[in-house]
Amino acid sequence: SMAVERIAVEVAWASAEHQWVVALEVPTGTTLRGALERARIEDRLPAEALAAASFGIFGVVQPPETMLA
Repeated sequence: SMAVERIAVEVAWASAEHQWVVALEVPTGTTLRGALERARIEDRLPAEALAAASFGIFGVVQPPETMLA
């Protein structure tokens, strides 16, 4: 069987109070939502911050279903 190709990504968060970066390797075809889930973002941010947040790729806001290249 062929090995699954993986890509290196960093999930970063910055606000006035908090900054952090989580480095991950994810399978090719992972979505933005999938990377956020793998970074356990729901454990790192208060629910109200998560509900109000926008997420993007290289600083450009994207829908959660966007596939990572």
